[in-house]
Amino acid sequence: LWGDARQRLPHLLTQCLGQVDLVWHDAFSPQHCPQLWTVEFLGAVTALLAAQGRWISYCSAAAVRQGLRLAHLNLAALATPNAGPSGHQQSWSGGTVASHQQLAPSTLWRPLSAMELEHMGCSAGEPYRDPTDTANSAEILDQRRDAQAASLARGERSASGAWRKRWGV
Repeated sequence: LWGDARQRLPHLLTQCLGQVDLVWHDAFSPQHCPQLWTVEFLGAVTALLAAQGRWISYCSAAAVRQGLRLAHLNLAALATPNAGPSGHQQSWSGGTVASHQQLAPSTLWRPLSAMELEHMGCSAGEPYRDPTDTANSAEILDQRRDAQAASLARGERSASGAWRKRWGV
């Protein structure tokens, strides 16, 4: 279907709810196109998945992974033979796999590493939100910055800089 994904998704949900085996989410990066990475959008897209279905993306951003978790999905990291930031071969991934069911062991994915899990708990893990599915990029990014600042002030999240320093990235 051609058109704005947020406008076309309701049509897909009426036709394909719970029937899709694979969603390959290949949107522009969350910083450039946050409207396609919000908790609400990810929740709707993954509602299309069949019980054994998989959502896959190149994205390993903490905010996106947290959004998928908030959509009650099980997560894994796409395996990659290449080293990640600062040579963290097994700590970083080539993307994310998500499913409603637990992901069985595979050579294609692995559990999230301690580094990735900790990343989700710092300010970088503050998800993108757009409850009305009508906000523009700037509004979503501004709201996320405000939420990051508030969660830091309340002590609910740690600073991303501290995470980077701890892991050498």
